[in-house]
Order: sequence, then C-alpha cells, then structure tokens
Amino acid sequence: MGYWLCMLVIVLIIPVLLIFFGQHFYKDGAPKKINTVFGYRTQRSIKTWDSWAYAHNQLGKIWRLAGLILIPVSAGIFALAFNKNVDEISIFTILVQALQIVAIIITILVVEGRLKKNFDDRGARTEESIAAENEAIEKKEDGFMYVGDGKKIEFDLTIASNNANYNKI
Repeated sequence: MGYWLCMLVIVLIIPVLLIFFGQHFYKDGAPKKINTVFGYRTQRSIKTWDSWAYAHNQLGKIWRLAGLILIPVSAGIFALAFNKNVDEISIFTILVQALQIVAIIITILVVEGRLKKNFDDRGARTEESIAAENEAIEKKEDGFMYVGDGKKIEFDLTIASNNANYNKI
C-alpha cells in the first residue's frame, strides 16, 4: 500500500505541473524577455515578441486543460494497480507516465499548429490572423475587449506595425 501511494504521488506530479505552469503562462504571460532558459522555446515561438507571447498564452490554456484532464485519467488508470505487487505497480507507473508524455507532445503539436496558422516564417501575423484580430477589436468596449474565455484585454493600436499590441490587465 505504501509503495502504491508513493507511485500515485509520482504519477500525479506531471498533471499538477501542467496545471501550475499552464496557469502561470496564461495568467502571468510569457517571460518578459525571449530567452533560452525558461519558457516555450521553439523556432516559431522565439521569432518575435508577438509570437512568444501568443505561444505562451496558447500553451497556458492547453496545459491547464490537459492537467485537469490528466489528473482523473491518470488516477483512474493507476487505481487498477491497487493491491498489485511492486512489479505490476511499477509497470502501471511507467504506462501512465508514457500516456502523460504523449499528452504533452500533443499539446506542443497543437501550439505549433496554432503558431503556424497565425504567424508566417518571419514571425509576423498572417493576414487571416490580423483579420480575426481586427474583427475582435471592433467588438471592444471602453478601451477593453473581452475575449472568448472572459479575459479582459486592453488594446494599444499601433497602425505602423499593422498589429494590435496587447497588455493583459
């Protein structure tokens, strides 16, 4: 029983970290500087500050959701190992963690797909992305806009860059 509980805690570490970092990236945004130490660092995400911030926002949303889904799924699968011997519990631990790694890979593929859809190879917004953003800006009220998930955004429109730079409130 003690070994099973220890392995259950280990199995739940990844989903808890996904929730924690997902919340951090979504709420607090991207690290202030594009860097090589901390953050979502892919060739596409580090092209521009806009792509860096967008990638972290998307990753934050997806990781929170993935963590919230993985906690009950992981615990449920691992519950099947209850009252098994140490070897069987170890196999369940490896299988559940493999499932979690696959889920993390899927989140990265989703974020990269969204970056590819919204940014060109130089890191500039695509025409489709700008059109969707402009449509959203038209819906703003009193200098603020409420996006689909209820987040309050303040816009600083910069015509020269043909992009909307946003600061989270």
